[in-house]
Amino acid sequence: MALANRKIGYGEVVTRDLHFSMNRETVVRHWFNNDPWSTHWMNAIMAAVPDGERWVMNSARRQLDKLRDPEVRKAAGEFIRQERIHAREHDEMNAICVQQGVPIDKVEATRRLPAFE
Repeated sequence: MALANRKIGYGEVVTRDLHFSMNRETVVRHWFNNDPWSTHWMNAIMAAVPDGERWVMNSARRQLDKLRDPEVRKAAGEFIRQERIHAREHDEMNAICVQQGVPIDKVEATRRLPAFE
């Protein structure tokens, strides 16, 4: 199994710092196909994404010392950096939703756990 996984190409994991220009003018309240139901369904999912990504980052970071293969270790570091960027972009989108009256901040406040910090 471990040898088969090497076929994924660890060199392909490269951090890309994409930043989407999001604000109240560029993100309409019903941003998902102008459909309120679909938009709020996705908003509910996105409320959990930043903490989930932080959990993944922290879990991967805790395992870095156990990675002996330099390629695997480098790929893991790139993955952690990419997840940080993903979390940042989701945080920004969630903040826009809050500005538009979607209480994602209240949802995040009720489930915030120290392990995710």
